[in-house]
Amino acid sequence: MTTRPEDTDLLGVDQDYAALENELAQTVTNIESTYPGYDEYRYSLDEIDHNPYELTSYLLAKYHVYFQEQVQDELREIFKAQYELTLTEEIDGLKQDYEKLWGQVSKVLIELSALVEK
Repeated sequence: MTTRPEDTDLLGVDQDYAALENELAQTVTNIESTYPGYDEYRYSLDEIDHNPYELTSYLLAKYHVYFQEQVQDELREIFKAQYELTLTEEIDGLKQDYEKLWGQVSKVLIELSALVEK
């Protein structure tokens, strides 16, 4: 009877978790190309990394013996608890005022254009 996970399961789980982290890091890296058109991008980031020994210890404490395929849902739950990606759009007041003013100017120009055409 097996009393601990196989090394391939231990390493596979760690690689699976690292893949989730790499996907998140890639998402962060691509923020500006995924959401283009902003004047400024501000980031408040913590390190995207995990301690494989802590991950293994947690899974061993919970499952005693586990297989890579068995803990995939648990890995996603741990990942969601460890990381949160929040995107917030902020438009400063000056830009809003400018856009509002430009909208008014555009409306006046359209009205003037209509008068000139008559």
